[in-house]
Amino acid sequence: NQSELVSSMVEKIQTVLASKMPLDQEEEYLVGLDRRIEKMMELMDIQVKDVRIIGIHGVGGVGKTTLAKAIYNKCHHKFQASSFIENVREVYKSKGPMELQKQLIQDFSHDKHKINENISSKAVGMIKQKASKKTVLLVLDDVDDKNQLDALAGKRDWFHPGSRIIVTTRQAEILKFAGLQDDAVYMVEELDGEESLQLFKYHAFGDQEPQEKYTKLSKEVVSISNGLPLVVQVFGSLFKTAETPEECDELLKDLRSRRQVSEVHEKLRICYDSLKWNERYIFLDIACLLVGKSSEDAIYMWDGDNLLPHLAIRSLQNRSLIKINKGKFEMHDQIRDMGREIVMTENPSHPEKRSRLWCEEDVVKALTKLQ
Repeated sequence: NQSELVSSMVEKIQTVLASKMPLDQEEEYLVGLDRRIEKMMELMDIQVKDVRIIGIHGVGGVGKTTLAKAIYNKCHHKFQASSFIENVREVYKSKGPMELQKQLIQDFSHDKHKINENISSKAVGMIKQKASKKTVLLVLDDVDDKNQLDALAGKRDWFHPGSRIIVTTRQAEILKFAGLQDDAVYMVEELDGEESLQLFKYHAFGDQEPQEKYTKLSKEVVSISNGLPLVVQVFGSLFKTAETPEECDELLKDLRSRRQVSEVHEKLRICYDSLKWNERYIFLDIACLLVGKSSEDAIYMWDGDNLLPHLAIRSLQNRSLIKINKGKFEMHDQIRDMGREIVMTENPSHPEKRSRLWCEEDVVKALTKLQ
């Protein structure tokens, strides 16, 4: 049937084109990225037809995922297949390896149809079969366990010559397990003072040059951020919400009290503390339960509880605490982990007494205690 053949060809072309679409980075204001991309491209050296694994290492919030996305967008069309697996640590912990393996196989197959069958016994074989026949670009984002690497990119001989695998992680030992030498690892450094100031001014003042009295404030805030792009962005967005000079002074005073704090979560906590009660409630719901979930469904639920969700969500977005992309909530993993820590501290040893549960192990403990 000619019409069916045409429809099938159109669907196949659309699927292949969709697999070649760049990742969404349009909302991000990217500072200091060009020099990092240049260094990564040297490590990638895609003209050489070997199988190469490149590590991106650095502390949380320093911009590893941002760099990996930029590299993916720059290079993915030069490979016969590509896959960007986000939040490996979180998905592996909550759903196991098969969910990640299915996505990888689907991406390498240029198939828009989800794999619904249980493939646990044959997943590795399917990955090897797909990856060995064409050059692939694979990005594994936020890996924290060697078992995750085993499940998704166990050995170099799985892959066709010319393939590149990028692994982002906070843990250097993960890259050593993968057999990487120091010259195959890019250590993401913090922003320098000028880059941090540029990023802060953008998020705090937009395209306007700040008044002279705010220039000194900006430099002090930047010094507290330790050059972490995530912290600079969130601090900038927080100061943008200040409506009077007095509010700016109060925020700066609070930040000064946290100057000696090294933990990213503690630095970000000031933004949570500045929220109204309903904004905190919705923020914790998203952090614990709703990342990657439908914003429309959640708004319907919160609206029924009179939590003023539209106003709250706009406030969280203005503070750079959440994003909504294609109708689903997104949140940086450091911000998500901060929210979960807040809930954990409600009662560290008794999960049944916490306001929210997201970990299967804690749910089982809570149900056992309540029986």
